Amino acid sequence: MSGWIVRFFAVFLALSEALAQAASGSTNLAIAVWDFDNHTVPAVTTLTQLDFLSRSLSEATLGTLLAGTNLKVVDRIHLQQVLTEQKIGSSALTDVDARLKLGRIMGAQRMVFGSFMAVGDEIQVNLRAVDSATSQVVFAEEFTSTYPDVLAQAQKISIKLARTLGAPALAPAPVQSNQLWLAYDQALAHTDAGRFDKALDALKTILTQAPDFAPAQRQLSAVLEQLARQ
Repeated sequence: MSGWIVRFFAVFLALSEALAQAASGSTNLAIAVWDFDNHTVPAVTTLTQLDFLSRSLSEATLGTLLAGTNLKVVDRIHLQQVLTEQKIGSSALTDVDARLKLGRIMGAQRMVFGSFMAVGDEIQVNLRAVDSATSQVVFAEEFTSTYPDVLAQAQKISIKLARTLGAPALAPAPVQSNQLWLAYDQALAHTDAGRFDKALDALKTILTQAPDFAPAQRQLSAVLEQLARQ
């Protein structure tokens, strides 16, 4: 069989597979979600204790995407391990190109970025998804919220993101308080630093207070897996 015929059938089969996936809603996209950047200038807001939103907004988004069963999301511990293996510090990750490069290393076809900024007593949040191969923005949304409602509003936007990426219709998860997310952020800080024993204790405390808090359930499983490997 001549070379052009072989190439034709290869392209035809690839296109047929892509169309079949699109028709079935099964995209199997691999997605990496980065911590949100805090662009707040303290002089222009009355709000304090905002740093926890960097990880919490990311985790809320990640949790929604995980609910779309045809999406593969890179978990936080794996992301940290890749950063360590590539010897990439947090300062280097302020560059979007560096994040996209790392996403390609992890095999993520879509990268999710976010940022927030408090102005007065409100918080402006921006969320976008980028094709890691082309750097094309495939989703962009922003909203303004009060401090108590910011994570609930972020979840609604995340559902729209999941639909854009090919996930089925999703139901909103139970809304948890910012104080619970703040405690969860402290557990994540231990996880990110490799202090898995302390992370385990913190997560157990959270789940004692809120047994249905899905992010803590997910992170507890990941931490237990890491401890079993030690």
